[in-house]
Amino acid sequence: MRVALIGAGIAGVLGIVLPARPAGASCAVFTTTDQGIGVQGNIAGNPENPGFAGTFHISVDNGPVTTAYCVDLQHFIFPNDSVCQITPTYPCEVVYILNNAYPVANNVGTQLSPISHEAAAVQAAIWHFTDNYTVTSPSDVVTRANAIIALAQNQCLSPPAVPHTINITPSSKTNFLPDETSHSATATVLDTNGDPVAGTPIEVDVTGVSGAQTFNGTTDSNGDFTITYSNTFLTPGSDTITATVHFTAPTGLEFKLHDGGERQGIVLAGPPRDASVSGTASKTWTQNTCGDGHLSTASGEECDDGNNVNGDTCEGDCTIPRCGNHIVDQGEQCDDGNTISGDGCSATCQKEICGNGVVDAHEECDDGPLNGTPGHCAINCTTPRCGNGVVDAGSSEECDDGNQINGDSCDNNCTVPRCGNHITDPNEQCDDGNNVDGDGCEHDCTLPRCGNGVKEGTEQCDDGNNVDGDGCEHDCTLPFCGNGIKDQNEQCDDGNNVNGDMCEADCTLPFCGNGIVDTPLGEQCDHGAANGTATDNCTSTCHLREICGNLIDDDGNGLIDCDDPACPCEPFQRDPASITPRAKSFPTPYVFKTFGRIQPKTPIDPAHEVFGILITSPNGVVYTATLPAGTIKPTAPKSTRYRFRDFNAKKGTGAYNGLALVQIDPHSNGYKVVIQAYGDFSKAAARMTVQIVVGNDEFFNKEVWSPTRRGGWVLHVN
Repeated sequence: MRVALIGAGIAGVLGIVLPARPAGASCAVFTTTDQGIGVQGNIAGNPENPGFAGTFHISVDNGPVTTAYCVDLQHFIFPNDSVCQITPTYPCEVVYILNNAYPVANNVGTQLSPISHEAAAVQAAIWHFTDNYTVTSPSDVVTRANAIIALAQNQCLSPPAVPHTINITPSSKTNFLPDETSHSATATVLDTNGDPVAGTPIEVDVTGVSGAQTFNGTTDSNGDFTITYSNTFLTPGSDTITATVHFTAPTGLEFKLHDGGERQGIVLAGPPRDASVSGTASKTWTQNTCGDGHLSTASGEECDDGNNVNGDTCEGDCTIPRCGNHIVDQGEQCDDGNTISGDGCSATCQKEICGNGVVDAHEECDDGPLNGTPGHCAINCTTPRCGNGVVDAGSSEECDDGNQINGDSCDNNCTVPRCGNHITDPNEQCDDGNNVDGDGCEHDCTLPRCGNGVKEGTEQCDDGNNVDGDGCEHDCTLPFCGNGIKDQNEQCDDGNNVNGDMCEADCTLPFCGNGIVDTPLGEQCDHGAANGTATDNCTSTCHLREICGNLIDDDGNGLIDCDDPACPCEPFQRDPASITPRAKSFPTPYVFKTFGRIQPKTPIDPAHEVFGILITSPNGVVYTATLPAGTIKPTAPKSTRYRFRDFNAKKGTGAYNGLALVQIDPHSNGYKVVIQAYGDFSKAAARMTVQIVVGNDEFFNKEVWSPTRRGGWVLHVN
């Protein structure tokens, strides 16, 4: 295992800060190493010397010391590190070994002596299944580890599911006093597989203003246990609700940082130990006040709309709007504080205006609902007559504009203006008192038409003829592109304003460089002045070309950058890489990891250059992500190691398409690159190309990947 001692300074080099323990989880603390020795070996042919192989001591939930093994060679673990329970992620053969080899009763052949060598052999066999590790010395450990591996093949055991999390719903809620004095909460216990835990004893404690209260019971078939309690003192404030379940941590239970951080995973190898999980929720009690949005009948409120504003659906003093309260509410025209008519505001809070049946000031008459009917007052409370601004019912009036002036919208005898009355009314061009054409004013009171040599009415032009192409068209319109007539200064005109049909929208002939893709000319692209420039994928002859280093299929041939013969790329000399499926409960279905080395042809500056990654297969793009310049930063001032990290990527809320880690370290012959990402890698296949871009340099490897038994893929180094 990779054990880092604090005094060795490794924690400072890595810049690692341990995150807080996950709320309520059962956790184990690494204390000291136990039985074991140093071994040597390799992973996929590359030397991998963990320094120590064997058992070590842990304490589960501060309980007695017990024994454990590690299941992760890629990370360090420090003395006093705390790692919390997770759903086991290792192969089922590991559980078989843990339950049939040291330190439990040995059921896998003859164990080594001294016991430190036996512990090292068991650890090496576990690493074989979890990390693809092969031990190469010492020889007795090699022989014993291979024997354990052979006996464990296809011997699948799974640790029993145990309580893992407790969710309390509602997680928070506010009750209003004195109306709401009781509260119910349900604690749901889920196991390491995310399934409900039924029939398990549970304790729920309430602390706070309601007084200390304890509830004990057993979860139902849905893993639920519900409590109800009261705030008998009617005291505003808050309560904390804590649910706790005690259980036995079985051999094989895995502990690791809850966010997948840089610590080794460990598994319980010794006897089962007492453990517990818990969950919390909060409860707030508040005193009801007018305007808090809660209707309190005990406080005498008639309504409460959550504010202290008058004139909406509830007044500022939490009374229902009503006429006579001195507030002009919705539907009211006025409110003078009483329900008396005749004082300018009626008993129903309506303004006393025309139509109320009372002749008020400035009114000539008011017949109420009969206003505007034959024989009664006009609708505007005037006596019916021509010029009162109302077409009176039962009269001969066609219109009434409130005056007796001709030439506007209504003539002085209250008739609608019409052509032939010697009055040039609105919408008439002329009116000579007759309906005869050819006398300077047509029968429809319009002026003479197009072709008479005089620009009249709506004509744009009139050159005295009906010939096209001479500056004024046959319909007295000015020439324009798209009228189907090839006019002066036009190269063509096909009667539309559509580009790409051999006559452009501006009536010019198509040519390469006009910014329009003219497919009849065989053009694949046309970016205008940008054609043929270094950063454009359109050539000077309007044909597509591949731009190297942008991770985009610019020429549309299905080959991106390094897969395209047009792009020379340097090799991405890879270490092992993997695509591993994750549990269904995780928001991101796969995790991708790769280690590789690059030898740039030009100097690179990771802190000020763009970084990109692209994975392709015959199924298409498997994964791609790009980091803007400045996203990767030195791990310390003047450091030559550069790193980008996004802890939200694993949760499916990362900022750069699930990219979680990019680390670039100087190497004896170039740089070492470490990449980790989360996302949907379902298009992965046996043949894949991995490309990375650092600034102006691009690197790739195109290799055959091997499928794994869990539905993932792995790339081994030969």
